[in-house]
Amino acid sequence: EEAYRENALGRAVNHRRTHLHMTVSKPDRLYRFKTMPGGIEKLGLLAIRLNSDMMTWPVIGGKRRQIKVAAAPGNRFVGQILLYNSEDIRLLAILSEGAIQLYRVGGTGGISAKYMARKDAGVVGLFGSGQQARTQVLAHCQARNIRLVKVFSPNSDHRRRFAEQMSEEANVEICPVSSPAECAKGADIVAVATDSREPVLKAQWLHPGMHVT
Repeated sequence: EEAYRENALGRAVNHRRTHLHMTVSKPDRLYRFKTMPGGIEKLGLLAIRLNSDMMTWPVIGGKRRQIKVAAAPGNRFVGQILLYNSEDIRLLAILSEGAIQLYRVGGTGGISAKYMARKDAGVVGLFGSGQQARTQVLAHCQARNIRLVKVFSPNSDHRRRFAEQMSEEANVEICPVSSPAECAKGADIVAVATDSREPVLKAQWLHPGMHVT
């Protein structure tokens, strides 16, 4: 939240992410190198996120999706955040970006709800049941007094397991639903956290006063 405030006041530097792609031996994959830098003058810190990724774009359930492959030895992903001191130019830390990026995205959704969702918002319609969806639930429960989260995922087993796990972790009722329209119906907040490359939310499902992130 402080970072967004400092950015709005012109006291932060930020550069849009860059993606470099290279072909590899497997024709259905591309190597992608991603960079994301940004700094906050007030804190005297600048960080850059670096990802060495193997990407695929398969069609699953009739929709094109973006899937990152754990292609490093041991079925691992490769991503780091380098943190620098802007006063004495030192490298302060080399951090694994896996968990950090999940909370960064989830936190951004929570901040948007804090300032833009209705004060009495109590129902979340959640599209997706992966790790990004998990932090969206945690953040929105911090921003508002959420009493119900409806979750839709094309995989019924995924959404059922997600509902069971997150009901306990977030201490909120989470109900798996069987269609995206049902997920959006009656929701005060709609959070979309999927790897789909195609639209999953339709305009006719929106209603006045609904907050969408």
